[in-house]
Amino acid sequence: MSDKDNKGLEKGELKDDSKPVRKAEKVKPKRDPSKTFSKRFGKWFRELKSEYKKVVWPGRAQIIKNTGIVLAVVIALGAIIALFDFIFEQGILGGILRLVTGY
Repeated sequence: MSDKDNKGLEKGELKDDSKPVRKAEKVKPKRDPSKTFSKRFGKWFRELKSEYKKVVWPGRAQIIKNTGIVLAVVIALGAIIALFDFIFEQGILGGILRLVTGY
């Protein structure tokens, strides 16, 4: 029976003489017993070295430029946060002081 015939039925319910719908079971692939941990680790390490050789490292000028950009952004965001902190602190505390002291 097709899925069209079983529309509206819950999983496991039967329509007429059909069989219940079952989920497919996941089958774990079996490991090859000839591949020991040391062989797998060796293969992993060789692949790691191969990928490491493909990495293109930045030059000194690029590192200095990127470091400058990071420092500038950190300082700018720090200044913005400090400004907002000052504004909110003065606004809230100033308002409370004005209420309490009348000034």
